[in-house]
Amino acid sequence: MAGKERNIFLRIILRLIRVKQIIAYTKQKQFLNYSGISWYNVLDFYWRWVDAKDLRLRSTSLSFSFFMALFPSIIFVFTLIAYLPIKNMHERIMLFFENLLPDVAFNAVHNTLLDILKTQHSGLLSIGFVTAIYFSTNGFVSLMNAFNKVGQKKETRSYWKKRIVAIILAIVVSISLLIAVGLLTIGNFTIKYLDKLAYFPSKVTPALLFILNLSIVSVLILFFVSLIYYLAPNSNKEWKFFTPGSIFASVSIIITTLGFSTYINIFNTYNKIYGSIGVLIFILLLIYFNTYILLLGYEFNVAIDKAVIENKLNQTIAPNKIKVLDSKT
Repeated sequence: MAGKERNIFLRIILRLIRVKQIIAYTKQKQFLNYSGISWYNVLDFYWRWVDAKDLRLRSTSLSFSFFMALFPSIIFVFTLIAYLPIKNMHERIMLFFENLLPDVAFNAVHNTLLDILKTQHSGLLSIGFVTAIYFSTNGFVSLMNAFNKVGQKKETRSYWKKRIVAIILAIVVSISLLIAVGLLTIGNFTIKYLDKLAYFPSKVTPALLFILNLSIVSVLILFFVSLIYYLAPNSNKEWKFFTPGSIFASVSIIITTLGFSTYINIFNTYNKIYGSIGVLIFILLLIYFNTYILLLGYEFNVAIDKAVIENKLNQTIAPNKIKVLDSKT
């Protein structure tokens, strides 16, 4: 027993030594291009700043707002697409969602989406427009309020200014979707054309298509997350468009979405238990996870700001202390 206890004790000591070494390294390592700020400063602020319980409550509220905005927005955007004079546009849109959604979710909504895309619903256009604008802007306005509370910023923008910003974000989502569909169509056509010319082995084609689709969707997510962090908060301090928080959130969203979709495709748990409404539960959970990640990424940017402010205060206080000591001596 004494030998086993000694081995356990040694393992604990070694782990503590490694932890201390990691902490010492993070204190010495500069955080990106922020002069005078270490990784330890940023992570320390981030750890102390994040309130997990508060984030869960906020992300729950946000996920409901965006869930309510999702279906009216889809009806509005897809109804508009049905009026565009582009050949086989509905097939390209369906291919995009087939690559984006798990098999179970896509099969459940396939017929509904195809009907909206191929049919010009004049009644849905007017109703969908008003409903989509109202609910989608509510989702983004809720996100603005959450960012302001997280960053401890007082809202100074008027009601209509916030709505205009929310409408801009909603429009950018629609335009980005169309751009992504266009890029995916061109990319898939190019790879298949090169495959026919035998530029590479046919076995490589599925991998190339997956990498292309993932790359386009990843760039789209990074752009949109960066845009949200840039426009949504009421902050006097101007952040750069691409921030560490937006990169962290984008990578986390991609990994979470891919992981969750893979889990659903393999186990198909929600569909077995809940039947057809399992798709709705899947979508709601996916929105919840992604809104939670959005708040975490924004908190990361706030932690960087706090570390920068503390560093500036230390730089101004230190010389004053030296002057006081010199005057006393």
